[in-house]
Order: sequence, then C-alpha cells, then structure tokens
Amino acid sequence: MQTFHGVWPQWGDIEIAGLGDGGALVCDNVLGHATARRVYNRILELAREGELRRAGIGRMGGHRLDESIRQDLIAWLTPDLADSFIEVRTLFEQVLEFANTQCWLGLKRFDTQLALYPGDGAQYDRHRDAFAGQNNRRLTSIYYPNVDWEPAHGGQLRLFYEDREEEVEPRGDRMVIFLSEALDHQVLPVFHPRAAVTAWYYGT
Repeated sequence: MQTFHGVWPQWGDIEIAGLGDGGALVCDNVLGHATARRVYNRILELAREGELRRAGIGRMGGHRLDESIRQDLIAWLTPDLADSFIEVRTLFEQVLEFANTQCWLGLKRFDTQLALYPGDGAQYDRHRDAFAGQNNRRLTSIYYPNVDWEPAHGGQLRLFYEDREEEVEPRGDRMVIFLSEALDHQVLPVFHPRAAVTAWYYGT
C-alpha cells in the first residue's frame, strides 16, 4: 500500500488498484486557489458565528465527546449551507462517479462534514473512518482549503500503512481519497486554523 500523487481525475490502473489495496490518492489544484480561499474563509466565518460544535467520537448510542482524542469543531453540510460550498459538493459528486465507473465500488450517497482545528495543538488521534455494523462508510474524500498553509502550522494527515507511515500536508486545494475501512489515519497537532471538508460515501 502507498500514497499516490497525481492530477484529478487522471488516474491509471496502477493508482486505482493501489486505492483498492488500501492506498491513498492525493490530488492537487482540484478547484483553484480562489475557490479554496472562499471555502476556507467561509468555514472560519461559521466558526465565529458559533455554527460549528465540538466533535464527538462513535455514533448513535455510543457517541460521546472526548477531547483527549479529538479537538476539532464540526458542522454537517445541510441545505441551508450548501450554496456556500457548491464547488466542493460538485467535486464530491464527481468522486462518486469516478469511484463507481473506474473502481466499481457501487456507492449510492455521501454525507459531507465541515471541520476546523482552531490551533493551539488541536489534533485527532489515530482512527479509522468506518464503524462496525451495517451501512459502513466505504470511501473517504477530504478537501483541504488551507491556501496559506506552511509546515510550521502542523496538522499533517498521517497515514498508517502495514510497513510504514506517511504524512500528507493539508495544503490548500488538495484532495485525499482512501477506503474508509482500510486505512488508519491521524491529524497531527495543529498550530494555525486548519480547515477540511470531508465526504463519506456509502453503498446503501
């Protein structure tokens, strides 16, 4: 398993097979600098307005807040927010089509979440996106709008493969795609506001 860097959506058989084997696809310059900045600024604005809340872990009866594990602020992309993120939503729809036509994943729908790590060392411990039980998440797609990101800001996405670890910088206008059930990952400590928009895809 490995991380493949390329241009969206120009992926070949090797990269597609790598995704199926538990690797990750990293795509840069997917929506343009101006769109990335608008998305980033809008997420900061929502945070200032109190529209983002502390994220929890688990789901349904097992959902709980645990700031020792994760410290980001989140909001689900609801219809009243959709217009602010139409470009990202369209991108995620294209990912769904790509996953079905090129990777034969049989995906039906996806949920979208906005997230902001405010800084001050906020992080998210090692985890996997798919939960045990039915209606598992099958594919994860993350869009980063952090156009002014630099290494000192931290917040790298650490990917855990069987034989090594790799880190992906959350730089602006970058997208990362991987199988939700296959890849452990972690958000390293963040020292400057770090935003992300994540889609989780389901087969039912």
